[in-house]
Amino acid sequence: MAQCLAAPIAGVAEWWWLGTTLSVAQIIAVSVILCGIVYALAPTRGVRLHRPGFIVGLFFGVLAAMGQGFGAVLSRKGYLVSEAAGEMVVTGVADSILMGANTGYQRLLGGIGLVAAFYLGSLICQRLYSPPRSIPC
Repeated sequence: MAQCLAAPIAGVAEWWWLGTTLSVAQIIAVSVILCGIVYALAPTRGVRLHRPGFIVGLFFGVLAAMGQGFGAVLSRKGYLVSEAAGEMVVTGVADSILMGANTGYQRLLGGIGLVAAFYLGSLICQRLYSPPRSIPC
């Protein structure tokens, strides 16, 4: 779900922020993707879902898709800004591969920082809201 929702989210973000327009074929492809996600997530008859768990999973899946989609749009904006400033010159395939690896590395570092912040926050919350442990005699 997160991988499939990232493309439509990135498309909307690029349209809103960068003015990129989509062709009719791209809009149809996005519609097919969204219909597939809805069909895959729709509960079938007789399946008992744990509703709170489903909603939390759905929320974090959409959050992951937003992070991936917005990250891709932010990388594209960074390319456009650096190209307009004359700082980026792409001469061939090797340069494109190196720039892609560099962008991926930067996004990976941002993701690691975000996960570390959530992990530390969970440790703090656990320590604040956990009852004290009993000491055996």
